[in-house]
Amino acid sequence: MCAVIALTVVGCKGDTPVVDPVNPVGEKPEISVQQMDLTANSFTFEISTNVAGELGYAVVAEGYNAPSINDLFVANSVQVDDVEVITVEGLNDNTEYTLYVIFRAAADGLLSDPKTLKFT
Repeated sequence: MCAVIALTVVGCKGDTPVVDPVNPVGEKPEISVQQMDLTANSFTFEISTNVAGELGYAVVAEGYNAPSINDLFVANSVQVDDVEVITVEGLNDNTEYTLYVIFRAAADGLLSDPKTLKFT
């Protein structure tokens, strides 16, 4: 796992805003999601991103509705600044699931494109 370090940009009235080089304001977050491991009751995936921020995700069994963007952050939220490996436990064997993920940049709140990953 990676250590998460929170970076805050602080300025005073009249100062020129400083752009955080780790998470430039206005840069749309890019994410990639990759399956790492799958057992009868757990699923491990790796998320990588180009900016620091918050990952919202949910695992939904086949036949259930896809969550909204807000639901993803309510269901599960993880701070990520580069790469993070996440394990979801308590799944049922021989069940089709979809992993839904979206990423919100820490600097400006911009959202990545949502991604999905199906697994059984």
